[in-house]
Amino acid sequence: MARSLRYLGWVLLAIAAAFLGHDLVLLLKDGHWDAVSLGQAWGWLHEPSRDGLRAQLEALWPALGHGAAVFLGSPVWVVFGLPGLLLSLAGRRSAKRRRWWG
Repeated sequence: MARSLRYLGWVLLAIAAAFLGHDLVLLLKDGHWDAVSLGQAWGWLHEPSRDGLRAQLEALWPALGHGAAVFLGSPVWVVFGLPGLLLSLAGRRSAKRRRWWG
């Protein structure tokens, strides 16, 4: 179980690193920072599902729709990087098992 959490964390960190690299390349190319948001990346994959979820959350509870808009406006590398870091740290071995001499 711990190993699978660590692997999932590494996958999420790899996705975050790819989007951060994309943002840095655009920074070097254009000269200004414009991070790709989660909503923008989701729109690249399937725009109707993103808009449908936002509309359903807004109809369910307006504050939930506002929270979803804030979450979808967050940079992709933050959204995937923080859970990836937490999962990779949660899945690591204990200090007692890491020692190779004993």
